[in-house]
Amino acid sequence: GVQPFSPAISREAGFPHKPDPAALAHIAQAWGVGAREGILMVGDSPSNDVGFGKAAGVTTALVLTGRASEEALAGKRMPSAEEAGGADIVAS
Repeated sequence: GVQPFSPAISREAGFPHKPDPAALAHIAQAWGVGAREGILMVGDSPSNDVGFGKAAGVTTALVLTGRASEEALAGKRMPSAEEAGGADIVAS
């Protein structure tokens, strides 16, 4: 089965809010990996999630949902990959 995700960090954990990269740096340290080698930030917000991942130096993927559609991405921070309609992740 799938192992529990740890550490799980919420807004109440005391880290600065996204897009500040402190929480991802903590996760990388806890996992014993460098941010560029072992973390993929997946989210549905170009400014919060993609910005968070880019600030931490990790690979990013954007799920295109009602919050982030292809039309809304014009001029936004672009992810390393995009997922359209829950189907494929395409490297950009």
